[in-house]
Amino acid sequence: MESPALPHLCNILVTDPATHADNMNMQQWVTYTITSDAGSVARRYSDFTWLSEILNITIPGCIIPSLPPKQTVGRFVNEFIQARRRGLKRYLFKLAEHPDLSLSEHLKMFLTAEEKAFQEWTRSSQSLKPKTLKLFQESLKSKWNTYMVTGKPIELEKDAGSVAVDEMLEYIMKVDSIMTTLVTSAQSLTERSRKTSQSLHDFGQGFVSYGLAEGDALGQMMSRVGAVIDQLSVTAGDHAAAELRTLLEPLGEYSRALESVKASISLRAERRQQYVQILIQVDALQLQYAKVTGVAGKEPQATQKELAIEAEQKKADKVKGEFELITARLLRDFAVFQARKCREMKSILLAFVDLQVQFHKQSISTWEDVGPILNSTEFPQSSTWEPMPSKDEEVWRDTATAPASPQPPPAPSGDALDTRDAGGSAEAADAATAHETRAESEAGALPFTDDEVVGI
Repeated sequence: MESPALPHLCNILVTDPATHADNMNMQQWVTYTITSDAGSVARRYSDFTWLSEILNITIPGCIIPSLPPKQTVGRFVNEFIQARRRGLKRYLFKLAEHPDLSLSEHLKMFLTAEEKAFQEWTRSSQSLKPKTLKLFQESLKSKWNTYMVTGKPIELEKDAGSVAVDEMLEYIMKVDSIMTTLVTSAQSLTERSRKTSQSLHDFGQGFVSYGLAEGDALGQMMSRVGAVIDQLSVTAGDHAAAELRTLLEPLGEYSRALESVKASISLRAERRQQYVQILIQVDALQLQYAKVTGVAGKEPQATQKELAIEAEQKKADKVKGEFELITARLLRDFAVFQARKCREMKSILLAFVDLQVQFHKQSISTWEDVGPILNSTEFPQSSTWEPMPSKDEEVWRDTATAPASPQPPPAPSGDALDTRDAGGSAEAADAATAHETRAESEAGALPFTDDEVVGI
């Protein structure tokens, strides 16, 4: 798109967020430097909020770009401040390219006025804000087809614009809840990536600490592996931050844009309600006029009612023109919104897919660095354990360590034989010997039977 002709709309940048503190009142706030070809100014988030409100009031029907969300806890954390800065920059870009909003004097003062002049301008604009009107959801759907005045209905014909707005609202209400769920899922995905980064960091540091405790070859190996895993945690942290920028922020912005569309529909509904109320008043005045017209002596009242009808009719024509202009703006901006949505969703998904592919490639490459570290580490081939014996050695050891088998008693000597012969017959000597052998066997000294002894 070609650059706008107005200097304050050219080359807009939002930079240098600065935190300020008022210790006396216990307050803190952040200012952002807004630079354009017209100069630079410092603005707070509340100034951006004022700008959105005043544009919505002074140029009704236009879909005002959405601001980044408010946050109570952690709003002074650098990550949140930078995310808000990016959102504010996109907000001003969209205002600058809008055919109606870019011409607003309020936008010009916002981008160019010094602080004192800008504060005076915002105070003077407070009178432009209307009183809050409580509108039910049914009123947003343009269901004002029948209105009763003294028992007489007023029918408002629903034109093509009203039909289109009703269809628009049905679409918004259907998609809104889906987008809310999608944004919640994107938040969970980003949070999981952050937790993965932290877990990898803790895991890597654990290996490094263990390596320092071990020392030698094992310690060096563990420390090197821990360093690689810690580097992977840095990659995962960068990936989580990139997911925030490429997925969560644009999806959240689109979800808030749906709220902006609903706000514009509400303003249109409010203006239509004003138009109907004026028509009701005109109808009531016409009834009163009919009662006095042509009645003798009632000419002054008839003239007064006739003038009142003309005045109310002018009001009705004015409000009707505003209502039709709001409808035309709303339908035009919504058509642009739908066309951009298609292109932006495609860009969001392409960026997200490419981000995942690149991250997993880096992760694989980093994990592959661990293998060479492990394979290149050598340890001494010594052990305090003796080699296991072979089967033959086990048999030899069993034989060598087994208790000795009992031996048979020695044969009787010649003296014994002589004694046996001298003492009696051979049978008597054999019986005595068998008796002694049996006694020893029963005592456990010899594992021999009587027959074996006799055989000897």
